[in-house]
Amino acid sequence: MRRYVLVILPLSLLVFQSAGGSARGVQEPIVGALSDHAQDKFLDADPNISREDYLEALKLYRKKAEADSKTYLPYVAWILFHLGHMDRRQGRLEEASNSYAESLEIWRDLAKMDPDSFLPYVAMTHNARGNIELVRDQMSQAWKDHAEALQIWRKLAETDSQVYLPLVGRTLRALADADRGQSQPERARKEQVEAVQIYRRLAAQDPNYLNDLADALRELGSNDSDQGRVHEARRELTNALDIYRSLSAIDSDSNAPFIAFVLSGLGDLDSDGGRVNEARKEYKESVEITRRLALRDPDNHLPNLATSLNSLANLDFSHNRKDDAKREYAEVLKILQQLAIHDPAGVRLFLEITQANLRRLSE
Repeated sequence: MRRYVLVILPLSLLVFQSAGGSARGVQEPIVGALSDHAQDKFLDADPNISREDYLEALKLYRKKAEADSKTYLPYVAWILFHLGHMDRRQGRLEEASNSYAESLEIWRDLAKMDPDSFLPYVAMTHNARGNIELVRDQMSQAWKDHAEALQIWRKLAETDSQVYLPLVGRTLRALADADRGQSQPERARKEQVEAVQIYRRLAAQDPNYLNDLADALRELGSNDSDQGRVHEARRELTNALDIYRSLSAIDSDSNAPFIAFVLSGLGDLDSDGGRVNEARKEYKESVEITRRLALRDPDNHLPNLATSLNSLANLDFSHNRKDDAKREYAEVLKILQQLAIHDPAGVRLFLEITQANLRRLSE
């Protein structure tokens, strides 16, 4: 169950203090080009601001840039960047990639004249386009974008680690995803280890980075598990689980899916290692958590519930707990039949395997 790391840079992170106020200078004219209602939505980072509002502003500032490129090109790039964000959120990935590409070209030209103000925008746009390419399974291009962003964030972190070191960590994690997508697990591991080290350092100073540390440990543990580093994977996943559990006392909704995911990973390790009782306990807790999540949000969590139940059923089947396995497979089948209504091709193989397992149990 792969989960890609997207270097999400919300509006609050995009107004860089070290950019000498240039971000605010870019933002305000865009707001002025929008209707009053759209201005309020933009300032509140409202995702419902219309695409037409952005396109209207883009048209206006392209025209202004023809007469005064030095003043107005940054505005064009900023609008294109936000247009790319909107298209990404709404699933128009090709359009988003094109907007980011044009924005990136402008930021690069501006950074040649004023690197202190505009290099952060070059890096953030590389990250944004790299995110799109991860989702589109264009791993080579994703790697190039995140690698270029990483080089810039590293340079900026030398003078302002408080602002930029977290972005080094996030970009390393995204880069590792691209490497794993290109069957480069060892290169990915090197990046993941560095990300863990960065977030340990940051979390020691600021507990707000504990979530990032847990995420980085989870990703490293999953990679180590896939590569057969059982001891390392168990240590990393257990460490991640401990952090998620502690954070769950404050925000259970956000952390519950990750607790379930890590428990399932630990269950896989223990099942493969013959620790049947431990594996069954971990799988069962993962199922219980995911079942609760699926009741509230079936679209996002029913597929994970089917996967967790299937792992538990496989374990029970292989250790002659046939009644338990039959009940668990039957629930998996029911979920898959529900999912098949909207995505028959996506669940067909899983469904056929589950039906075959139930037939074997009935023989």
